[in-house]
Amino acid sequence: MRSGLEGVVSIDPVPVGERGATGTSRDAQGRSWHWRLHASAPGHCVQGALLHEKQFEVLGLHGTWMNAPKPEWWTCRDVKILLEKTLSNWTQFDRLQGPLQGMRFNKRSAAMELHVDFARQHPLFFYECGSGMAFAHSLWRLVEIVRSMGWIVKPDDKASALLVAHGAILGSRTLVQGMSKLMPGHTWHWSPQGASMRPRVDLTVNRHTVTDMSDAIEAVDSAFMSSVEAMVAINRAHGCAQVNLLSGGLDSRLVLLATKKYTPEVQSLCFARTGSLDQTIAAEVARAQGTRHHFHSLGNGEYMTLLASVEDYDGTVNHLASAHHRSALMAIPGLDMGVLASGQTANVLFTDAAPQHKAEVFPLHGVPPELRRLASVATQEALASSPDAHVAKLWNRSFLSTNSGAYSTRPWGVLWSPFASLDVVRNALAIHPTMLANHRFYLSWLAKKHPQAQAHIWERYQSRPVLGAAFQRAVWRARWEARIRQRLPWRPAHSMSPVSHWRDSTPKVKVWFDNPDPRLMAQWRHHPELEAAVGAQWRSLGVTVESSVLTLLEASRLLFNP
Repeated sequence: MRSGLEGVVSIDPVPVGERGATGTSRDAQGRSWHWRLHASAPGHCVQGALLHEKQFEVLGLHGTWMNAPKPEWWTCRDVKILLEKTLSNWTQFDRLQGPLQGMRFNKRSAAMELHVDFARQHPLFFYECGSGMAFAHSLWRLVEIVRSMGWIVKPDDKASALLVAHGAILGSRTLVQGMSKLMPGHTWHWSPQGASMRPRVDLTVNRHTVTDMSDAIEAVDSAFMSSVEAMVAINRAHGCAQVNLLSGGLDSRLVLLATKKYTPEVQSLCFARTGSLDQTIAAEVARAQGTRHHFHSLGNGEYMTLLASVEDYDGTVNHLASAHHRSALMAIPGLDMGVLASGQTANVLFTDAAPQHKAEVFPLHGVPPELRRLASVATQEALASSPDAHVAKLWNRSFLSTNSGAYSTRPWGVLWSPFASLDVVRNALAIHPTMLANHRFYLSWLAKKHPQAQAHIWERYQSRPVLGAAFQRAVWRARWEARIRQRLPWRPAHSMSPVSHWRDSTPKVKVWFDNPDPRLMAQWRHHPELEAAVGAQWRSLGVTVESSVLTLLEASRLLFNP
């Protein structure tokens, strides 16, 4: 279980817990509110924790503060003053960069503000009921706190439908009714009078206003390099090795090249199917850059049968989302990492085909009618708070789903993608769509600022990432081949992690999916409406739906059987 901030505010007596701040407040109606707040010990040397109690308020900060005034910021008196100033205005929390959680509690009014970092790489969950509220750094810990208060823990049917239909729970829901995710870049305001969750940054401001290629490149590159520099500085300050994830794609390659500009000592890690292009290309890039390279073979997909990642993801994401990532970190000891660098989020920011409508981002094609009925309303509700389709995809696909790798990194380090910094995102969203078409901006950026990235094949298109007719032919060919593969009655071992192929061709994996553990199947009792909707069809809807169902059942086993 990850560490972080946690607490409870209630009209009911609060059980004695771990050390922290405790007390009783009275609201305007004269009601007594009992409270207990705590910051658990950080799990890594690059993380810090501070619970600062004053006469009338309690402030908290937990995580990796990448632009802190000093590495061990939690020991510095001046930091407390800076924290007081920053948290006095909830809209200013994003001045603190990195995977962070923040808290401000007013003792006099019993009002609470909770903050989570822009990309939600250090998540928070909260719960509210008629008796008060509780929050924690993981869903499992929040369930423990809620049960200790005697409050109800029961399944959320809409969240269960979202998980099975989309492979991830969109929006703020979780599998537990009344428990919510604090959305990326949002602040939750709670008081005895009511509660609301609001974004701190308006991502629609200055959208698509940059039409000059040089201006766009300079703005994005400056923000990107600053983010990389801060990451390297954190590892250096804490004596940690600089480890970068590396695949055959462009995003991790670009992060590696940028990292090398700030430190010569870099280790790279690739995990993929043996013989895949990802393995070959990553090794070539690592050799050219002189990194100490590690490769972890995904074998024949045996990792697909391991459900440990369900707990990492708080049951909100299909267990296969980053199970391969987790298996690689388990298999390679001694990396001595602090902040692990990745290239996540870039594919959503610089896509050459940004969605125009929210329905395009999370379609329900191919979903059985009864499941579609359960999931469609929940999908619309989840996306309603997003200002447009591109931001909906950024929040829900990138930050809530793809970035789940951040959570499975927990036992070994802290994952960080320089692309997920607020400044990079804002500058990327300012680029006019015509400049993103056909990867024109991305490849122009590489050519101008990071030309070494163009020396190697881009795995997605099996072509060097250089603008021109040859590259466009490669893009056209790759897209047609992808369409053809979708219509084949079998799934070839094409990608770094061909889960559909392995599901049917690897005996151990096939047996595991074909004959699920009876203890898992017994958990359908918590989801009778969903079970009626999918029936036995879920076994024939593809490996994503199958693994999503098994994720749901494993999470239910952990959550609803005290």
